[in-house]
Amino acid sequence: MKKKIISLLILIFVCICIFGDGVNAKERRFKKQDIKYTYNDSMFYVSPMYVINDGKVRYMRYDYKPDKECSVFYIDAVRGKKVKKISSFKYRDDKYDTDIFNDVKVLDNDINLTIMKRNYGKKQNIVIREYDKKGKKIFTYIDDNEKRSIGPFLKGWDDGKSIYYTHIKLRYDENLYVFNTRCINKKSKKAKDMNSFKVDMQDIDEVVLRNFKIEKKKIFVLCNEKINVYSLNGKLLNTFKLPEGERTIRVYIDPPDVGDYLTFNHFSVYGDYIYYCNRNGIYRLNMKEKGGFKLYYNAEGDEYFGSEYGAEDICVKDENTIYMMIRDVTAYDPTKIVRYSRIR
Repeated sequence: MKKKIISLLILIFVCICIFGDGVNAKERRFKKQDIKYTYNDSMFYVSPMYVINDGKVRYMRYDYKPDKECSVFYIDAVRGKKVKKISSFKYRDDKYDTDIFNDVKVLDNDINLTIMKRNYGKKQNIVIREYDKKGKKIFTYIDDNEKRSIGPFLKGWDDGKSIYYTHIKLRYDENLYVFNTRCINKKSKKAKDMNSFKVDMQDIDEVVLRNFKIEKKKIFVLCNEKINVYSLNGKLLNTFKLPEGERTIRVYIDPPDVGDYLTFNHFSVYGDYIYYCNRNGIYRLNMKEKGGFKLYYNAEGDEYFGSEYGAEDICVKDENTIYMMIRDVTAYDPTKIVRYSRIR
């Protein structure tokens, strides 16, 4: 009898060593490393990071050069411990009164997508362009949307054959945001509307680009307490409840309009998983299984998840490597890029 009890105690001890306390069984240990990155406070926009071509991490930034009357795009790659500029190209349009790009994105095969809404008088249209890695324009489509009432939000995606972009209609129903998706066939250059979908305004505090992603023929919408997943044709496929945790900190600084809110409320899609971060750390959810978000990286003691910083982007290269863009209270754009590598 005594031998059986001893054997049982040994078995329990081994299970605890291997699996932990059960609650945190899904947590992983990560090593944090700052990537050498130079912050430029004159830069107009820094895009989210994207994983392309078997694991390359890239992002796009652009600036408007008033002396040259053009916008300049820069393509950066995260390589090892530093960021390297790999290409740049210019954009100039003298006919219209705006050069504000609503979405810029680095795609597979070193293709760079830009989407902008152009205003000319009371009219407007959407200009979609793609460039190769050397900055040569390889595709252009101008979508006349004078009657479509396009809001400032636009998000695009290219599946190789077609380009999709989603926008919010300015003339929305009462208390509802109405999202519409357009599909442009790249070969025929014909466009069509997909089915619209609606989101209650109470579910979204702020309509910003980081709250939306188009990935793998699905539209992901980050709401206040959940993430909704829609098909490109507007069908609600899934709703996933967000984990509890602090997301936004109000910071009182002078001047008050610079970085006075530091937010940790971002997500990334990798394979069948959604990764989401708040100030507790990074969570992971398997879209094909039940169980919800589970803490994947416990950020206790990590200063970048503390009150002095906010997250601008999270990008999952694979289950063992996660990149984050971080900013401090003095800046609008990322001031740091950090890599989290899983410790085996």
